[in-house]
Amino acid sequence: MVVAEAFRLPGAGCDADGDLKVAATETMRKEVPCPTCRRLTPWDGNSFRPFCSERCRLRDLGNWASERYRVPGPVVEDAPDEGAADDDDTEPH
Repeated sequence: MVVAEAFRLPGAGCDADGDLKVAATETMRKEVPCPTCRRLTPWDGNSFRPFCSERCRLRDLGNWASERYRVPGPVVEDAPDEGAADDDDTEPH
C-alpha cells in the first residue's frame, strides 16, 4: 500500500495481528487545553493537571467556592426550622 507507507512513523511496524505498533522510544506528547484559560498544556509530568498552573487551579477552586459553577438538579425548597416547634410555650411542661 503506497498510502500506508507514506504515513509510516519511524520505528513503527505491525504486530502479528496486523495492528500498528510504535517503538517505545517514541513518546507521544499529549497536550490538553486548560479548563480555565484554554492554553494548551502537557498532560504528562504536569503537577497541576488538568490545569496549566497553580493560578488556574486556584481560580477554578474559587469559582466552585463562590458558587459560580453549579451542578443542575431539582429545586430544593427551604425546610421549616425544626427548632421552632420546641419553642411553643402553649403546652404545660
